[in-house]
Amino acid sequence: MRLLPACLALLAFATASFAEEAPIDLPGIKGQDDRVIVESLEWPWSAVVKVNRRTGGFCTGVLVAPDKVLTAAHCLWLSRTDHWLTPDVLHVVVNYRRGDWTDDAPVLSYVMGPDPALPRAGDNAALALDWAVLTVAKPLGAPIPLAAPGTDTAGPGEAMMQAGFSQDARHVPTMNRDCRNIGPVRGGRLFLHDCDAVNGDSGSPLMIAAPDGNVRLVGIHSATVNQGGTMLGLAVSAETLRAALEP
Repeated sequence: MRLLPACLALLAFATASFAEEAPIDLPGIKGQDDRVIVESLEWPWSAVVKVNRRTGGFCTGVLVAPDKVLTAAHCLWLSRTDHWLTPDVLHVVVNYRRGDWTDDAPVLSYVMGPDPALPRAGDNAALALDWAVLTVAKPLGAPIPLAAPGTDTAGPGEAMMQAGFSQDARHVPTMNRDCRNIGPVRGGRLFLHDCDAVNGDSGSPLMIAAPDGNVRLVGIHSATVNQGGTMLGLAVSAETLRAALEP
């Protein structure tokens, strides 16, 4: 497993300012657009994958096991039919950059927070349930480990990284190098953040450098919310995900 300082050193030579190349007003941008393009194919960026839907559209996912991808459950909902997508219309692509990629696999099955037998409404659409774990047909690479309880998890004001495939940069991943955990909500099942994440970034990983120097997963981006006139991101926390990822 590569150490974060090495990753960041590589990143200094592997990214370009996205805000300078493609300024655009999007609801998930909190003030200045701080995203940068990620050119590196190294871990942990190789674990940030694109989840394509044969019905159209895409989301971001993150490898949590060689053959498991964590993403947002709402990415599996097809609003025009009011039904959940079947696994066969989902496909995961690794290291996608401008039409090229290093690996890919179809999705065989998935489990998720919402009850798939019920419509996506009411309690069944609660944001704390907005996660899904996809099982793909073959191993796709090294995962990002989940943060350890009580030691790794980023608290309010602490720095995080986020990376995903934004709607305005669908052919390259972008990242926030230094965004912040604003604080927990819903008893810690969710947390607010100020990472610049827009449509397409749903399911994207929020990461920290753990005490041992390695990258850990502290949550996935779910939505953009208005908090007293301030737009913030809302993420499903590692504590919520732990039961699904570490049975």
